[in-house]
Amino acid sequence: MAEGTYERAKTVAAPRVLAFAKLAEARAHGRTGDAKAAGAALALSENLLGVRPDADPEWLAYFTHARQSADATEIHRDLGQPHAAFAFAWNAQADAVRSDRFTRTVGIRLAALAGSHLQDQDQDQDLDRALPSARPLPAPGETAVTDGGSRPALRSAGCARRLLRSAGPGSYLGTPRVR
Repeated sequence: MAEGTYERAKTVAAPRVLAFAKLAEARAHGRTGDAKAAGAALALSENLLGVRPDADPEWLAYFTHARQSADATEIHRDLGQPHAAFAFAWNAQADAVRSDRFTRTVGIRLAALAGSHLQDQDQDQDLDRALPSARPLPAPGETAVTDGGSRPALRSAGCARRLLRSAGPGSYLGTPRVR
């Protein structure tokens, strides 16, 4: 669907809109494990995000390189590429996203980053990242201010809960350092 949106709009839409469509495509490819397609879509999204920012619609102003980097962390985690999630500039760039304004984005990125450390079997980093991923999130039923609007942060809270369960007691029993 995201690829179709891009193809249909590529001659008329603002670059930031096209970048967002390509990011959605990269996320979909990441979830299906298609690293080549995810990488191509993510690279094009990054390039489009830097083109003529003055022509972009104001309603998409929240979609910045830092916001894109938060999604890139999640894409690399989904692809089972933990080093790409935390070893490159994606994560450092995503640190610029403010948790008081983009609560959901920050919570999901930190949970994805912790999950990447879990994939890499780096329990110290995993646990160091897992707990902070839940801190910016509201309690169940509360509303978070996210991406310029207000809505329940259910997805980000679910990501953090799944991560904390996977990193909880018994998850590292086969690891000599933790026994």
